[in-house]
Amino acid sequence: MKKSFLFFILLLVNFISAQNHQVHINYNLKLDNKSNSSSTELSRAFESQKFKLFASRSQSLFFGIKKISNEITKAEKIASIYTRSNDKFYIDSKKTILEKEVSGKIYLIEKKRNFIKWKITKENRKIGNYICFKATGVLSKKNYKDEKVKTDIIAWYCPEINYSIGPLGYDGLPGAILELQIAKIKYYATKVIFVKEDLEKIKEPSKGERMTEDEFEEFNKKKYQDRKS
Repeated sequence: MKKSFLFFILLLVNFISAQNHQVHINYNLKLDNKSNSSSTELSRAFESQKFKLFASRSQSLFFGIKKISNEITKAEKIASIYTRSNDKFYIDSKKTILEKEVSGKIYLIEKKRNFIKWKITKENRKIGNYICFKATGVLSKKNYKDEKVKTDIIAWYCPEINYSIGPLGYDGLPGAILELQIAKIKYYATKVIFVKEDLEKIKEPSKGERMTEDEFEEFNKKKYQDRKS
């Protein structure tokens, strides 16, 4: 009886301790482009982009690691647009906020939650020290020309890291996404660490003009039309 009680107390202590920790994941980027040489300047610029994801049980923040402005090449500027390394993605239990800079102005866009309907498979492989499982989905959205575009998404998630998180605000899987492929752009984890929650506060973005996702799509559409006229 005493042993059972002691075992229960140890489990409870471990559970409470886990609730007070964050997971920090570093991601690098790779282009899955077999038709072009990976030695080109643009490919190297894409693959130089680096990202971080901080997550607690109630919040997460994904963002690109910015370089000093005078060190950024033209190719790196193009890469940062396509890889979204200048954006920040904040998620809590109620909302997802995208912090985005457009023409020198900051916008805070409230995005729809669970925007991907995942299909979970039994296929698995090891990423670093973690066993990950494959999930697939399709992202469907309109571009600047008001055309509907569908993009295949592949995620490799780790149930052992029991946080429903991932790059670029992708979540909704029973474990952290350690690799995410969107078309030919692949985000992959290079480091996973657990830290005490009070060492790194996750803050919701608060400075910028607030918009819904639909309002921001209309805003982008108008900017595109203005450039054409």
